[in-house]
Amino acid sequence: MRPRALLPERRVPAREARDGHRDHPEPRRHLERVLHAAAVPLGQRQCDRSRRDLQLRQPIRHRLAARLRRTGHQRHPDPRCLLLAAEVRHQGLRGRTQGIAALSLRRAITQHQGHPAHIQGGIVKLNTTRRTGATIGLAAVAALVLAGCSTNGGGGESGDENVLTFTAAGEAPAQAAIDAFEAANPGVTVEATFANDDESYQQTLRTQLSAGTAPDVFRVWPGNGNATSITPLSDDGLLMPLGEQSWAGDVDDSVRPVVEDADGELVGVPVTMVGIGAIWNDQAVEAAGLTTPETWSDVLQFCADAKAAGKVAFALGLKSAWVTQLVPYALTATSVYGPDPDFTDQQLAGDTTFADSAWQDAQSQYLELRDAGCFNENPNGIGYDEQMTMLGQGDALGAVHITSAGANAEQYAAEGTTFSMTPFPATDDPGETNLPVSVGIVYGANAKAKNPELAKKFIDFLASSEGQAVYATAAGAAPALASSDFEAGPVLAAITEYQAEGRARPFPDVFWPNTKVQQEHLAGIQELFNDSITVDELLQRMDAAFAEG
Repeated sequence: MRPRALLPERRVPAREARDGHRDHPEPRRHLERVLHAAAVPLGQRQCDRSRRDLQLRQPIRHRLAARLRRTGHQRHPDPRCLLLAAEVRHQGLRGRTQGIAALSLRRAITQHQGHPAHIQGGIVKLNTTRRTGATIGLAAVAALVLAGCSTNGGGGESGDENVLTFTAAGEAPAQAAIDAFEAANPGVTVEATFANDDESYQQTLRTQLSAGTAPDVFRVWPGNGNATSITPLSDDGLLMPLGEQSWAGDVDDSVRPVVEDADGELVGVPVTMVGIGAIWNDQAVEAAGLTTPETWSDVLQFCADAKAAGKVAFALGLKSAWVTQLVPYALTATSVYGPDPDFTDQQLAGDTTFADSAWQDAQSQYLELRDAGCFNENPNGIGYDEQMTMLGQGDALGAVHITSAGANAEQYAAEGTTFSMTPFPATDDPGETNLPVSVGIVYGANAKAKNPELAKKFIDFLASSEGQAVYATAAGAAPALASSDFEAGPVLAAITEYQAEGRARPFPDVFWPNTKVQQEHLAGIQELFNDSITVDELLQRMDAAFAEG
């Protein structure tokens, strides 16, 4: 197993590549920074026009990638293979370089070998042997990295039938499954890349799929919530059909809609089930002399009591955009989808909208929690890692989060700290409280995998009792398929209980008609907390996105 990180935070030790080349950590870290920057759409970055920086728009990046695939340069693990990318001559490339010759570009990129680039203001500056430096836009160099130097891209282009290429967001659970798969299949090697956050992973995977450099197996999202979800990927023909696999009949009918394509063909293996509720640091709650709330009024009182004890009631990290949706999902499971499980169908029929429903109440309650001091200061300036640190160290007593938060917060906690979960109430009747539960982690196989049989074999392992237990345990989640090897802990007990009682509701975004609805929701919550927009404006934006179908 040779992991290669996509992000600079994860340091990869030097190790011997198969051709005898030894990776150099310093230049690779700088290349990883460039690669991470490529995950940000070009239009979202500030560009210094006065520097005449080279910018490659997406179609040009794809042409570069195609050229490199034809010449075979992308197989080299050495950063020096980037030299060959400079030989690609494209009219759009030449027009943007303002006369920088291919030789200068080649020399500029070689600085990564021993003289890492200087990154400043969104621009990578690589000194050349010319009098003036060549300033190259991040997207340009990153495109070359993606197309020219990924040893794991292209679905295992080495042609080795015992090598599987793989990518995921979040390393620990995937690595646990990979280790178990390799142990069960001697001689097989999984070459994996990992991203530490969902946004950059989704953007990078989409770029790789478009360029034809995606690995054999990759993580996808259930339903239709974002661009790397089952529905948009299968609509584009990017996922391998899995309906003939032996485990296909084991997928529960309640789960199948979010892992099938438009024709009802299974195209993803569900690996975990997750819920959203109040995750508690048990020792911190006990030390504060408090008990966990069961009603909405209890929640507001709990916030006041936590504040009096010098603690934050609920850590909130809205800087990580995906976190923004968790509190509304927890509330609407009770106030919207509890009494009306078919609410989304009614929206699709044009009979109701977000703005004319109890979504109004849920978003207003979100602001009420903020105004009551339930959250830490400046939630928009706090990210997921800081949120988990606060929860793990007991500075915050809880967090409204997915079930894996307990396992993630544990790494910041003192030895002996335990975590539990309770449903987050939206009303003053505990009997009305529902728990949002959904398929969490899903994996798909590349429709153009270079090693399709090994890809299916790995997917089959993830669907097995052992694979489900290994992955779910490492992820702090429940398995999505039956597993006799899995034992549920206190955080996951609520999922089993509420499913058995018929009080579990799916995450709403998995059935939304397009990905833009969720994008409007995530961005809108951040604006809402900045008082830039009102609840009405947020819901109207979501309605407009929903109406696009």
